[in-house]
Amino acid sequence: MIQRIQSLFLLVSLLVVLSGTFAPIISLKGDFKSEKEAETTDRSVDVEMSGFYIKTAIADLEDQYNAEMEAQLPPTFPLGLGYLVLVILNGFIIINPTDRVRQMKLIVFSIVLHVVLLIGAVITGNAVASVVEGYNSYFEINYFNWGLIALPVSIVLCILARIFIKKDEELVRSVDRIR
Repeated sequence: MIQRIQSLFLLVSLLVVLSGTFAPIISLKGDFKSEKEAETTDRSVDVEMSGFYIKTAIADLEDQYNAEMEAQLPPTFPLGLGYLVLVILNGFIIINPTDRVRQMKLIVFSIVLHVVLLIGAVITGNAVASVVEGYNSYFEINYFNWGLIALPVSIVLCILARIFIKKDEELVRSVDRIR
């Protein structure tokens, strides 16, 4: 039932989380520092973390350092699975509009899962940053990537959907009381 406003909020929330699933969550860029080389050369380290992968690039030293760095990086697959669970959960809430009380409970569960994923993404991002810090003299963390911003946007949309579902439920109960 896409004609209800709460279904539109949930659909947009689903699309936002789906687009954020494969988008970068954090990006790290910095200058390369090596304890193995006597002089520091002008090289950069770029790391991009998504829900399913961490892409590393050390300028012209990838053969020597990428395997070493990637062995130390934390797994991000649980984040990707969490994003996919959110997509499936929001899809289930949209296609099952008849029981509004259950819909509100599922939305609360979805919001809790959003918050857990947001905290997990920040913690994993900090863990990745601490590993990359060993290879950089200076690096800049960019947390404002779509993969991370999608979660708070989706939380707001879920809260709006819950508000409208609650209004519908109150309206139905008041009509039942009048009969």
